[in-house]
Amino acid sequence: MDVTSLYTSTPHHAALAAIHHYLDQRQDPNILTTTFLCLTELVLTQNCFQFNGRFFRQIKGVAVDAKLGHSVACLTMGHFEEQMFSRYTAIKPILYNLRP
Repeated sequence: MDVTSLYTSTPHHAALAAIHHYLDQRQDPNILTTTFLCLTELVLTQNCFQFNGRFFRQIKGVAVDAKLGHSVACLTMGHFEEQMFSRYTAIKPILYNLRP
């Protein structure tokens, strides 16, 4: 996963898996998880844009201007980190260095 271009490189399957994971942890699910996942999948897979007079459908990633974009990127990265650290056996970092 390309973290520097997280919006445009987030795989849809990873995003949906992460959202499903976090929705399953809710204490009070007002909206059914399956309903929310279907709606999220529509936002991810039916995003169209125009470039150079031609129309395209975005097949990977999240549209940067999508209202759901920031949340999808953060949830996907958080899920990735949880999975990574669950298998990590060395000393875990206390704080991440956000800048290289």
